[in-house]
Amino acid sequence: MRDYATKYDRVMLLTDLTEKSHAALGYARAIAEYYNSHLIILHVRPAEKPVPSTDGFSATHDHGIVVVRDQLEAIGRSLRADGLSVQVRLCRGTVARQTILRNIRATKPDLIVQGTRGITDLRRAVVGSIAEGVLRSIETPILTVPAGLKLPNSPSLRFQRILLATDFGTNFRSTAVYALSLAQEFSARVYLCHVVAQVGKNRNNEAEIKASFQDELERLVAPPAKDWCEPRCVVEVGKATEAILKLADAEKCDLIVLGAHGLGRLGTRGKPGTVFRVVAGAKCPVLTILSAKREQATAGVGELELIPV
Repeated sequence: MRDYATKYDRVMLLTDLTEKSHAALGYARAIAEYYNSHLIILHVRPAEKPVPSTDGFSATHDHGIVVVRDQLEAIGRSLRADGLSVQVRLCRGTVARQTILRNIRATKPDLIVQGTRGITDLRRAVVGSIAEGVLRSIETPILTVPAGLKLPNSPSLRFQRILLATDFGTNFRSTAVYALSLAQEFSARVYLCHVVAQVGKNRNNEAEIKASFQDELERLVAPPAKDWCEPRCVVEVGKATEAILKLADAEKCDLIVLGAHGLGRLGTRGKPGTVFRVVAGAKCPVLTILSAKREQATAGVGELELIPV
């Protein structure tokens, strides 16, 4: 079970180099140290804009590229000085999400780490909606870290309370195995949660439904797992986002694991769903695992414009 979920040879950090991405950098570093991973740091710049020149020809410029390159070089030097294996990638792209997806498919990381800006407008609560587009478009597990989150006091990575929230959708069993594998790796307490919408005023009917889902949650825990943990299965009634975040806060969980669904016809412009709201509102990192086949990047890896760093 452990090899299925917790072997990260290559970890990719997506960063916009703002202060709000520092927490994601901290977690990426801690994960790379714990697993002895090769860390890939990716920053995407907008494509250069043509600028009219006096001789009638158009030119391009990007005055900030030198500053960005210096920032990335400094991060890379600091991490290498601590013994980490690091590769820094600076790319240009017209559509940032597509450029990120091409990089992911080129480097094939085992885990992706990215940050959020918190909630101001739910439609854009995840960095420019790019982060949501990535987690809904790639099959690699993605750890999304809230802005300003502090790393655990321990010098090494440690998750003590892990919450798996499931809607029993596609591939929910493999998502459960993933969460339980992480719990085993870190000797963490694990919570399994399913939220049922309001079922009317019939208390007996509600009790029967909750008991049925309680049994389904318990079946997700293989008998060998009970030798090393005492999982708690929780069935709540109400709105999924509120119930998941409330349980995570009440139990002081330091990781939430969710199965995510692929992009629909509206991309990230549709009504925010449960995964989006949980990722945007969580006070701890959220690990999302794709539950369906994602869209493919429209251009090949060879079309990447990689700027030397």
